[in-house]
Amino acid sequence: NALFEALDLHDVILVGQSQGASTIWAYVAQFGTARLKAVVSVDQSPKMINEGDWQDGMYGLDTQTRPTFFASPLPAPNRQPLDPGLTAFLAAHAGEVPAFDMALALPLLFDHADADWRDAIAATDVPALFIAGGESPFWPPQHAVDMAALAPKGSFRIVEGSGHAVNWEFSDAFNAILLDYIRSL
Repeated sequence: NALFEALDLHDVILVGQSQGASTIWAYVAQFGTARLKAVVSVDQSPKMINEGDWQDGMYGLDTQTRPTFFASPLPAPNRQPLDPGLTAFLAAHAGEVPAFDMALALPLLFDHADADWRDAIAATDVPALFIAGGESPFWPPQHAVDMAALAPKGSFRIVEGSGHAVNWEFSDAFNAILLDYIRSL
């Protein structure tokens, strides 16, 4: 929000994948939508813990399994090979990427898992697109359908055959969906 204010940005379209989508809902919960034109959430359930009437969370994660859930490795996020052009671009521009450190990430993962962004989604009065991987290893694609129903101006797309990394696994299809959505605003 400080960046948006400093640059006097308005009609911003926020696009977030995975935890980046949760960051969008944290922004909306804190600052509202006055500076936003639309939001796009890519394969992220707004509530990762399954309980009661919410079963669109992370497979196997509920209040009983939460304390030890992240002790086991998470499944590979993708179902398809990543776009070779994208991986070559990243390799050429990313530099040395340190190995993932689960011990460092664990507090963040628990915070991420404990969040429930459904109220923020219901209060989002700008268009919201929810994109889901049809074969996400983390949660059912139904989360996108349910989130779109929750958002006042929600819509959804499910990319069949894709895992969690929709924007990497099916980059051409993802880009077409995103650009079509932006043109429709």
